[in-house]
Amino acid sequence: MEKITYTEIFYSLQGEGRWTGMPSVFFRTFGCNFRCRKFGRDRNDVITGHNPEVSEIIKLVEQDPDRYREFRDLPLVTTGCDTYASIYPEFKRFNHQEDVYTIADRIHQLLPGGRWDRNDLDPTHFIITGGEPLLAYQQLYPELLDMLRVKGLRDLTIETNGTQKLYPEMTQYLTQEFTRNGQDR
Repeated sequence: MEKITYTEIFYSLQGEGRWTGMPSVFFRTFGCNFRCRKFGRDRNDVITGHNPEVSEIIKLVEQDPDRYREFRDLPLVTTGCDTYASIYPEFKRFNHQEDVYTIADRIHQLLPGGRWDRNDLDPTHFIITGGEPLLAYQQLYPELLDMLRVKGLRDLTIETNGTQKLYPEMTQYLTQEFTRNGQDR
């Protein structure tokens, strides 16, 4: 059975865009085709290799691996990509690799009452993010989404950098399967 490599699954409020403030479950996949080394830095900075902050974190992790046991133990960066640990191979040991059944179960465990709907409130939103979530796993997303829809999933966002094309099967799923029964947000 194929597995998806991911960094974390968590429940929080969406902090940006159209759904700001919406209770959401985030599914952060591993891997990205960008490195964004100079993002948030002076344009005249000369940077080779990693963003300097990420280089320092790599050194910390190598020097004290017992202190950094999981993804959540890693420091946040103030410049560059805030999801650095889901794109650089040096942080692979913090990832999980699981089948869609296990992932769907983990996601359902995070939902209040085990369901996406919250009585008379807006339903909890599901966000597939990364790294770049369309770089891989598109063939597995429909199966995962079907499992989540059983518990009432209606709202989906895929946060992408826009460089990857949707596979024809994923496009068909999103336009035909996921939009039936009014699930077209």
